[in-house]
Amino acid sequence: MKSTESYYRLVIDLYREVISGKHQVNLLDRISEARRQLAMAVTTAHVLNTPDRELVALSLDLDHLEECL
Repeated sequence: MKSTESYYRLVIDLYREVISGKHQVNLLDRISEARRQLAMAVTTAHVLNTPDRELVALSLDLDHLEECL
């Protein structure tokens, strides 16, 4: 399992790209892939009985990011 920090980096990079206005053609695909990775991390956290609050918050950030496009 990746560290929570790596998921933060992933979401920050996506936000940075949207803010800069230099959208790549596949930005929605990359957001979907990030959402998939976070969903798997949340499931893993549940299986391992570890906190998932930060991962869920990042997933909600992706929802907001997608709405801004």
